[in-house]
Amino acid sequence: MYIFSEAAYFGFLQFTYSNNANKNVDDTEENDCLSSFVHLAASTRPWSLAKLIEAYQLRAPDFILSIQTGNVYDNDPHKQKSGIQTETERAIQHGLTDTARITHPWVTTSCINQDVIKLLGNALHRDICGRDVPCLGFCSWNYVPGISIINTIVTYNSLHNTICYSLGDHQPVKQSSTTSTFCEMRYSMDNEHPPIHKYMMTPSANCDSLNSQGQLEPSHTHFFFFDDGSKDVKNMLLKRQEVEHELSISKVLRSPISGFQEKNAVSDSDIPIIMLLIGGDFATLAATCKGLAVGTPVVVVRNTGGIADIVAQLCRKLSPTDELAQFRKSIYIEECKKELKKLCLKENDAREQNEEIGKYVDVLNEMEELIIVFDAIEYNAKLEDTIADAILTGIKYQNENWGQFFGQNTKAALLLWCAVWGKDEYARELLTDRKAETAASANNAEQDKNQVISLAQQILFEALHRNTVPFVSLLMEYGASIEELTEEQLIIICIKTMNDDALVLNKSHVNFTSVKRDAKLSELKKYVEQRYNGYLRQYLNHYVTKENDREKKRTKGQLVREPIGEQKNQTVASLLAAEIYAAAANTATINKQSLRAISE
Repeated sequence: MYIFSEAAYFGFLQFTYSNNANKNVDDTEENDCLSSFVHLAASTRPWSLAKLIEAYQLRAPDFILSIQTGNVYDNDPHKQKSGIQTETERAIQHGLTDTARITHPWVTTSCINQDVIKLLGNALHRDICGRDVPCLGFCSWNYVPGISIINTIVTYNSLHNTICYSLGDHQPVKQSSTTSTFCEMRYSMDNEHPPIHKYMMTPSANCDSLNSQGQLEPSHTHFFFFDDGSKDVKNMLLKRQEVEHELSISKVLRSPISGFQEKNAVSDSDIPIIMLLIGGDFATLAATCKGLAVGTPVVVVRNTGGIADIVAQLCRKLSPTDELAQFRKSIYIEECKKELKKLCLKENDAREQNEEIGKYVDVLNEMEELIIVFDAIEYNAKLEDTIADAILTGIKYQNENWGQFFGQNTKAALLLWCAVWGKDEYARELLTDRKAETAASANNAEQDKNQVISLAQQILFEALHRNTVPFVSLLMEYGASIEELTEEQLIIICIKTMNDDALVLNKSHVNFTSVKRDAKLSELKKYVEQRYNGYLRQYLNHYVTKENDREKKRTKGQLVREPIGEQKNQTVASLLAAEIYAAAANTATINKQSLRAISE
């Protein structure tokens, strides 16, 4: 797999700023997070980059949130913000935070528009969200001006060291070049762990004023720099979309466990992509329309300026459906074209852009149903609800236009959306079989009921490892049963819940590279049994050897809770506790009936 050019680099970025002006105003402590980065050749194929991202073994995303923005949003430092703008910024930040709390998204950006990226960083901060959210930034290497990068090699145990040392005299390395360069060092270590490359990015001393569009933000967990020798933002936006598409169709990312493909997947549909349009310039419009053309829904945040306000205005005017709507439609489309032409006058290559305006407006008109406008000043408006509605709209659009390719998975995709967003009532509507209530034949009613049970059983697997306890109860009401889960599904649930938020630093417990599927499943089963037996031995050792009856009573529940306490998934933790109590009842000489009653 040829990904890198001759001057290819990868490693970690440590962000330090020379003054507080360049630092995020909401950061009260020095940033101690390391962001991974890869320096790529311009000819890197999207498929190859998607495979590289798969190698990070991040948690599989519920959906991909693609931030679409440009350089017109709040660019004027002298412009006073109105109350609407302030309210909109607050709604964006709160909405993104709540989205990350409810679901597990991946966020992608183009590393442009410092104000929006800072807003994103504040929203996705771990202390606020309660978890790490993968945030992938894609941009041209030359689009980051005035940055010096110093390469050093640190040992495994000094990963968090924030000082770069030169190889010979161990003095701090200083570099003030105005160009983006790497200082390569070679270092050999007699250590079992390979050397870790760490890069400290600081604005160059010779760069008096950095354009806000050219600063990287530490809110990103991964950066991908394309060395294409230009600053073509439009090209980078389109390249990022191609990578997002490859990630969306990746079977590896759709698998609950990295490297292991489930035999009976709940749904074969792609990972949803949702575009969030905030402000934006003409390059953003091109990327947005390309996404719409392939059925990607867009949430347009009103009152953020640029393309977002123009598109929001067009959609609001096109929404009425009275008898004069068709007559007014042509007028509104012409008004939209005029607004876009005004925006083109502020940018370069206005002639070329004018030729594209008609094509883009046609796409906006044709795909209007996939455009959802979010207005923060509306009563009870929540961005997270708008994002959820947009994803649901995209699923329904795919079912209506390409449903014949998915077969029975159309309703499964909707139920999976309900499980992700906790929409129990809508799931109940989907599972309630209206046909069975009015069917003339009892056989048809029974057949429809069996289909509902089968569908609920499929979704139960997803609901268990997502820790959606109310949704599990709902599925059981409609015939789903934990006892009907296959051995493979139970193993996957245990593996996923035991290693939900872990990072892959050392060799995996299971090597999937050279073994067949049955052997992989056997290895997974062995690993789960080892963990389970370890919990059981821990409990029995304390319970049987304690001489004091009071101590036995005190530690009995406590010691079961200790291994179970490692489980963040309440549903799986309860099942594991029941198994431990049942096993203890079989081996105990006293309190056998009490232990069995607790397990039941």
